[in-house]
Amino acid sequence: APAERAPMMWMQNQLCGLANGINEMLLQSHSGIIHVFPALPSSWRAAGFVHLRARPGVAVSARRTDGITRWVTLAATETRTVRLRNPWPDEPPEHIVLVDPAAGTEDLPFKLDGHGNIELHLAADQPLQLTLRSHLPIDEELDAPGDEAHEPWSFTGPIRLRPTDPEPDGTWTSWWGKP
Repeated sequence: APAERAPMMWMQNQLCGLANGINEMLLQSHSGIIHVFPALPSSWRAAGFVHLRARPGVAVSARRTDGITRWVTLAATETRTVRLRNPWPDEPPEHIVLVDPAAGTEDLPFKLDGHGNIELHLAADQPLQLTLRSHLPIDEELDAPGDEAHEPWSFTGPIRLRPTDPEPDGTWTSWWGKP
């Protein structure tokens, strides 16, 4: 019941919903087909994400600039075959290239299924990157910051939500209120 909730629990619930909504704009895989930037507003000309998890257990990273997907990186901890909705449906298949960024090899094999989705084989712990041949070489890497890095969206130190709150100790419950 609402009366039994901690005073700030509603905010935590709303922020979780906001985060889920943004994730859904960047990546979807509910149907078993990975789709990058499926619901990005056209006014968002540049976007990127790192290591979002897609079904079936695939880490996906992607970069979009000037309204065009520049590259998509896929990695898995187990060997698997995945399907990706073609981020460049108007391009001929020969313009799409699959690259092993660690080895620098291009033109790794992939195929298109009957619906235009890209199907590729991921070896365990071997990230592969898809891009357009015209976007080679890929000179901009996108990586998640380490734990020691200052992230612009994170708190720079403990803050109080209300002047009467105790000094936060850095845990989520200290920011959002004890249950």
